[in-house]
Amino acid sequence: GAVTAWAFLGPLAKSKGWAPGAITAWEGGAQGWVLWVAVGLMLAESLASLVLTSYDQLMSSRRSTGRLSAETLPTSQLVPDRWWWGGLIGASILAVSAISPMLSIPCWQTALAVALSCPVAVLAVRALGQTDLNPVSGVG
Repeated sequence: GAVTAWAFLGPLAKSKGWAPGAITAWEGGAQGWVLWVAVGLMLAESLASLVLTSYDQLMSSRRSTGRLSAETLPTSQLVPDRWWWGGLIGASILAVSAISPMLSIPCWQTALAVALSCPVAVLAVRALGQTDLNPVSGVG
């Protein structure tokens, strides 16, 4: 991937004018162009894998029991749904109300960022569980 990116895609982006800056520039250069294309591809692959894995698990759960089974633990040992949803909504409201005025960002953009960060967090947790490597540098 790195050889393809730097030997072919970086020079192609420079010659086509997609990245008119210096090759090593993060803004306007091939380095930034290659980085964000790679991050987009990584997230697209992870989302596709998540959807396919979820679908496969859903179908295998239905085949084995004849119905959809949610959990194997007793209800007394599970976190109540009201707590989970209340925490998610409360944390989202707190994030929007703190970040929007602090960074002078419209509230709808901050809310959108919070909503988009949820599937990315799921992907990061999946990657951590499958590889035992924290994807902080890749997913951020």
